[in-house]
Amino acid sequence: MPYAICLAPCICVRFLKRPEINKFSLKKVNKLVALDKSLRIGIKYCGGCNPEYDRVAVKDQIENRLQGKVLFVSPENDDKEMILAIMGCKIACADLSLFRRLKIWKITSVEDAKKFIKEMDYSVNIL
Repeated sequence: MPYAICLAPCICVRFLKRPEINKFSLKKVNKLVALDKSLRIGIKYCGGCNPEYDRVAVKDQIENRLQGKVLFVSPENDDKEMILAIMGCKIACADLSLFRRLKIWKITSVEDAKKFIKEMDYSVNIL
């Protein structure tokens, strides 16, 4: 496979520091550029004191459905642009005060997760 000059040096520098990566094809660079521009969503869970559905399974479903469209990161990540709060029940009592400056989307049921997926699909496709 032919290799090309990197068109995104700021992205490649991060990955070139990893010893297992030393060359990039143009296709790989384009994927990295796309990932770098993806919406970064931090995932925050409640304490799980009274879950009415399998929160981890719902999170996995969301990640699978939106793979390549958004980038899920730790809620502690400084680059996050919004928070997906996965709550086990309708009370949704997890403390989200650390994220008050960000858009917060609360998931309290499987139906909420479906709405989130639909909204993200729509939002990403119009950009």
